[in-house]
Parts: sequence; structure tokens; C-alpha cells
Amino acid sequence: MTLHLSLPPELEGRLRHEAERLGLSPDVVTLHLLDKHLPPLDRRAAAVALLQSWIDTDDSDDVDTDYDLFRAIDEVRTSDRKLFPDVVP
Repeated sequence: MTLHLSLPPELEGRLRHEAERLGLSPDVVTLHLLDKHLPPLDRRAAAVALLQSWIDTDDSDDVDTDYDLFRAIDEVRTSDRKLFPDVVP
């Protein structure tokens, strides 16, 4: 898709400055900014990617905090069925 935009002079200057700073063309910088800030079409895939990034950066030192969180969630549920029966001691 070809898109023509009329940028205010101040915004155009900022875009050109950032492109020069990065050593890229203004078109490439614009595409990167749009890709970074527009929501993905498939929100489920984005949610899965976010959860996977949390799993990948899991800190095992927070196990007690995790148990406290799971316990608190189970305690406030109105259902007798617990969400984390095998996790919370």
C-alpha cells in the first residue's frame, strides 16, 4: 500500500532527525514506528507472545510470591473449585 501523508514541519523535522541519527531512510523509520505502535491484527497471537516472554524471563526466586498470588486468587473466588489446586501448597 502506498500512503501519502502531509506532515507538519515540526514532525517532519523530528522524523528526518531520527532517520539521520539511525542512518536509515525516513520511510524505514516510519514503517518501524507504525509497526511498533499499531496493535496487531491477531490479538490472541500478541497475548500468547506476551505470556511466552514472561515465561522466558521467569525468575525462580519469586516462587513464594507466586504462591501468595495464587492463594489470594483462590481465596476470593466465589466458586468452591480452585483454579490452582496443584500449585498452592
